[in-house]
Amino acid sequence: MALYKPESDTLRKVIFEDEKDDFLEWDASKSLSGQVLKLGKPLLLNSREEAQFAAENNIELLGSPAACWLGVPLLSGEKSIGVLVVQSYTDENAYDLATIRLLILIAHELSLVIERNKMIADLVAAKDKAEESDRLKSAFLANMSHEIRTPMNGILGFAELLKEPKLTGEEQQMFIDIIEKSGERMLSIINDLISISKIESGQMDVRFSETNINDQLDFLHNFFKLEAKQKGLKLIVNHPLRNEESNINTDREKLYAILTNLIKNSLKFTKHGSIEFGYRIEEAVLVFYIKDTGIGVPEHKQKTIFERFVQANSGMTSVYEGAGLGLAISKAYIEMLGGEIWIESKPGEGTCFYFTLPVKLKPESDSDQIKVKPEIIADNNTDITVLVAEDDETSLFYLKHILKSCNVKILVAKNGGEAVEMCRQHQQIDLVLMDINLPVIDGHIAAQIIKDFRPGLPIIAQTAFALNEEKKRFSETFDDYITKPINSEELKEKIKKIMNRTRI
Repeated sequence: MALYKPESDTLRKVIFEDEKDDFLEWDASKSLSGQVLKLGKPLLLNSREEAQFAAENNIELLGSPAACWLGVPLLSGEKSIGVLVVQSYTDENAYDLATIRLLILIAHELSLVIERNKMIADLVAAKDKAEESDRLKSAFLANMSHEIRTPMNGILGFAELLKEPKLTGEEQQMFIDIIEKSGERMLSIINDLISISKIESGQMDVRFSETNINDQLDFLHNFFKLEAKQKGLKLIVNHPLRNEESNINTDREKLYAILTNLIKNSLKFTKHGSIEFGYRIEEAVLVFYIKDTGIGVPEHKQKTIFERFVQANSGMTSVYEGAGLGLAISKAYIEMLGGEIWIESKPGEGTCFYFTLPVKLKPESDSDQIKVKPEIIADNNTDITVLVAEDDETSLFYLKHILKSCNVKILVAKNGGEAVEMCRQHQQIDLVLMDINLPVIDGHIAAQIIKDFRPGLPIIAQTAFALNEEKKRFSETFDDYITKPINSEELKEKIKKIMNRTRI
């Protein structure tokens, strides 16, 4: 008796009792037993018929020649899963129709046993996988509780301490820095959870556009340089192509997220030495790498570190903060872009992550280059009026403080209806910062109404929505958008960019 292995198109023995031969595994397509499997019906041959059948079907007769050979298929429904064979070396008339009927009956019972055993094995495997998944998810939730409560403790705790009346300026600044870092950590966790949720539900979009990879690498080098310096690490960037040659067609945001996750991972697990990142060209792909001199990854964990929830079970979460989702998100993004990721690492000697992107390099032509317009707005301009449509007092106070440093005139609307009427009555309004979630008339509808009677008035959406579908919907109405929590420098740059565009 032998079972069929479709992945290799071979038959592998379960039982092989023979006084002359013994085979473990053989090619199904070139054997008599394979023909039984293919035909799905019994085959009875004597020695002369064997030779003729083998010649007609290009079959290799394995083992010692038999005087009489009989094979019947093992069937699961109409599908052949294996064969049952008997043969005689001496008697050409050893088997007949009665033998065939008997073997068909035996084969049927054997098929039921095999299928039942397979079903039991599959159920056991599914049960083990489900239990492992539950265990990992429980550990993940416990870790997430810790990861969320820790920065919240920093935010709420030090916000309470700021109320103390006798704090020195140095203490106040230290508390503010802790609150800011805790907020950044909380936002990072939320972004990771949103990303992994969209990946799991199949709702993550891929948007290809022309991207200069050298610019991205240089930006990340400058962004992480201070953190690396504070840890005593040397941060090295390597981009062999000239800047004008390094344009590729890929999803810019996802490439940025991949590189950011991998660099942050190296910074987290590297205590001394260096971190180097860059790329090299190999035929039709770019091979990116992030190499560090950190603690390394044991060989038995190298195949699982890209799975969801794995870090929650790594035993390192008490030492290294993080939700354990960064590598899973990076792997998913890389596969969406048509690449693959792998790791080379030795404990105590460091780690190197590699990933590929199947891209065609596109030289930058003069017509492709973005013409940078001279900045019109300076921080001391006083002839710009900005309408802030915001109903949340804390957010409004924050925006006023940001705009105050730009020295612009500020008008305020507390709902969408007020925003529409103020844009009708005050023609001097140059720009609107519109919150999406406003009472009376929501910000999206208010912006559409304003665009009907003042189509040239630029409107920037302030939104807590971070999903691409929402951003795409906003782009049809708004000139730009900024996601909460709002970064002051990013908002200033967006205002300058829009005002330059409208005034030139």
